[in-house]
Amino acid sequence: IRRFVDAGSNIGCASFYLLHRYPESEGDAIEADPENLALCRQNLEPFRGRVRIHQRGVWPRSMPLRLVKPAGGLGLETTTSVVECSPGEAGDIEGVSLDDLRMSGSQDTFDLVKMDIEGAELPILEAHPRWLDSTRNLMIELHGPEARRAFDRALMGYRSTRIAEVGDITICTGIERL
Repeated sequence: IRRFVDAGSNIGCASFYLLHRYPESEGDAIEADPENLALCRQNLEPFRGRVRIHQRGVWPRSMPLRLVKPAGGLGLETTTSVVECSPGEAGDIEGVSLDDLRMSGSQDTFDLVKMDIEGAELPILEAHPRWLDSTRNLMIELHGPEARRAFDRALMGYRSTRIAEVGDITICTGIERL
């Protein structure tokens, strides 16, 4: 792995592992929640020359987004998601598309995209993702049957090996356009 994206990096554990395991790799850790981001920055400090840490939300296009934290005492209070701002509404953070992010690095391909973004995968997958053309491996958490159907539609024009489907997590390797 030379370049990865950790979309929904939380406190940076996946990025830490990848940067440690692949010493020549570089990556982008993207986390919307400011509390998680602070821990992510601390945890990834040893790799500061190889990882770009963003307080942003991954979205189909770069635009302002609003943070949403559910309440209810079911253990979901720590889960932050993002939604598109209404016209004229100020955003909490900027959204970034994987296509824009791809063009910002030293390499224009992703060896791995890890995506755990609390439901935002649905609009990303529905937006006819061009970033899949330059993604070799994908690890994605799909939130619900609608996201699963969007995932299946998005990958229809690609060949890959699904090496694991465990609960909501799907891992695809060797992604190539048909």
